[in-house]
Amino acid sequence: MNTKLDNFSEISKLLSVKSKMRSDILSLFSKFGLGRMLCRLSLEKHDGISAVQL
Repeated sequence: MNTKLDNFSEISKLLSVKSKMRSDILSLFSKFGLGRMLCRLSLEKHDGISAVQL
């Protein structure tokens, strides 16, 4: 039971770090207008949210 809780704790920490990193990246996109730049360069979106939405 302890092992399962430890694994859950590790997964929770990992998701928290990923969420923070995503938030920081979105903040940079908004701050520097990277979404509009990428749109003008007509780069393709493969995964995640559209850069134009930022």
